[in-house]
Amino acid sequence: MDDDLSVEMEPVEDLFGGGSRTKHVILKRKYATLSHSVFSCPVYDKISPNRDYPYEGMYSIIKNRYWKFIDTIATGLKVENRYVKLEPLSVRASPWVCDHIYGADDGRLKVSYYLYDTDGASGIVNASIQGFEGKDTAIIFQPFFDIRFMYDGSAPGSHKHGMSSDIVTVSKDEISSCIFAEGSEIIESRTEIDWKYKLGSGYRAKIDGNITFVPETRTILSLYEFEKKGRSASLRFSCAGSERDAIRLIRQDNDKGPLKDLTDANSIKSKLFSDPLPSDHEKAILARAIAMTKFGMEIDGHVFQEAGDFWFKTVWFRDQFEGLLSNYNTIKKISGTDDIKRILLRSYELQDAYGRIPNLVSPRETGPPLSYNSADASLLAFILAGKVVRDTNDDELARESASAFSKYLRGVTRSTLAPDGAPIAGQKGLLRVPSWHSWTDGRRDLDGYNLPIRVNEAWEKELISLGATEELNLQKFLLPEINAQWIRALESGWLFSKFIRDFKLSDRCKMFYYKALRSYKPVFFNAKGGYIYDLVTTDDFVLGCRSDDTPGSPGVVAASLLGMDVFTLRELESISRIVKERLLRTKWSIPFGIVVKCSGRNVYLNDSEYHEEVVWPRDTPYLIRLLRLTGEKRLIDDLLLSNLMHQMEEAFVFYNGEIFSCDHDLVPVKNPVQWWSQWVDPYLEKYA
Repeated sequence: MDDDLSVEMEPVEDLFGGGSRTKHVILKRKYATLSHSVFSCPVYDKISPNRDYPYEGMYSIIKNRYWKFIDTIATGLKVENRYVKLEPLSVRASPWVCDHIYGADDGRLKVSYYLYDTDGASGIVNASIQGFEGKDTAIIFQPFFDIRFMYDGSAPGSHKHGMSSDIVTVSKDEISSCIFAEGSEIIESRTEIDWKYKLGSGYRAKIDGNITFVPETRTILSLYEFEKKGRSASLRFSCAGSERDAIRLIRQDNDKGPLKDLTDANSIKSKLFSDPLPSDHEKAILARAIAMTKFGMEIDGHVFQEAGDFWFKTVWFRDQFEGLLSNYNTIKKISGTDDIKRILLRSYELQDAYGRIPNLVSPRETGPPLSYNSADASLLAFILAGKVVRDTNDDELARESASAFSKYLRGVTRSTLAPDGAPIAGQKGLLRVPSWHSWTDGRRDLDGYNLPIRVNEAWEKELISLGATEELNLQKFLLPEINAQWIRALESGWLFSKFIRDFKLSDRCKMFYYKALRSYKPVFFNAKGGYIYDLVTTDDFVLGCRSDDTPGSPGVVAASLLGMDVFTLRELESISRIVKERLLRTKWSIPFGIVVKCSGRNVYLNDSEYHEEVVWPRDTPYLIRLLRLTGEKRLIDDLLLSNLMHQMEEAFVFYNGEIFSCDHDLVPVKNPVQWWSQWVDPYLEKYA
């Protein structure tokens, strides 16, 4: 394309904070991913990009499950029939290809990794030599396999292998991977390595006073080497649920794939930006948008955006809708709203008897039962549907949304107290929900109990002493962000009712809307503290009606959603001031994001700190919306800059991480590729 989107990186590790800042590259397709570090390490006489997570390498969706196939493909170079030592020189990557350049004596070896966009999982490694003119040269590929479901341990003894013509097949049960290296001599050679992945699954531990990531070990297996004489070589690979499908994929003609990627990138660029792109910032934003379009996986014939990659390669409607809302204008410009509509219609099909949309979406045959323990998934769906209907005047979506919202209203009005029960519309027009039925659903271990992080720890100790911890799972909590979403969802329901001329639905929406609007500030706004309560309990709560004045990001979500429909400008400015004083954290000395709550637990080790005093970029679009209301342009610019720096200068380039622990200058922890962190709209509002 006219503006080069690729970035050049040094092939080095960044171990400050434990290694999660080291740059990595991930190539994402609908059915597969290929990922590794920019840092390379020796594998006997060869060299290979490193893998710091056991979820790196070649993965593919097989029968609705995420399987690992190839851990790495090591590459070697022979000159005059002797291996030469390869030294990493540089890495250049775009969202669809990754090139590693290695030095060897007076020559170089370029190794390129590319993943095809097909109806399955297949890709290619191309290697070419520069220098060594007049000498006999050969390129050697050595694939290492670890065929397993993503959460399972390695089982190299259960791998079977064979050769048909010039295609090598490695299988575990029916799951198969194929390798084809045209013109290569195939050498059978079994090698097993216990590979230590130093970042594990993103968890950390404190050992002898030092915080370190908890590593994990798997066994990777090589069965063949492929040696090609000459100055260039290629190795194609495929993965599938059967040997037959793997062979079919490896024989497909995909040579035009890179050209299509360039064409698609140019198309996205023309829809989002003027030509040419005037600065590196705009190029990074375009790369961010292109990477955003790489999310997508199929479940039971329906395509959704997955919550993240690696161990988060699952669909959560809450995450799905948050990401669609924070990317709504970008997606609309790139591809319109038809895909959003399809996702919404599918979510309505999964409503339960109370009209709730599930949170976790599982395959019918292989997944766990649908989980409805989320109050926000349903509300976010209706807010999103309202945006689409308002923009497109789509009668079908309006009708289906009206039906779904009517079912939801019936559900919240007839719901009764029950463990993990459906929301209850209270007398004040506000929704009562279990304490953890929002996105802050993490749990902590407390005196032998596993209890919601969202609730004040001192209150939970009181409940333990009373033997009443079951109260936490009952609809005795008023959450500010849930009720802000409820108010906006009621606006959407009102809109749907107008489209289908359902006056009864219209009247019910208006009734709940005005009651909730009147009640919101008296219940949730802490006038003395100038902020929004993190949580309020109902009168029938065993400890009585209480309000938690701990500042947290749910207050930012609520204030940004409701704005001056509920609060005065002075109140919004007070909320903004508290945010800057107590919630805002910096990275590279630049404002970066806000912590979930001011709990004092600001070092992430494991999921006990999942929603404590840590930064989630998913909150930043809400923060930016609040700052726009209070006119703080400079702070918005800083937030946009620092988040773009994270995207391009650490961890998985072009993508954005899940959580940042407040040590080591906000170190990235947990999942490094997260859907709802990949927000683009706030950038387009400034740059496009």
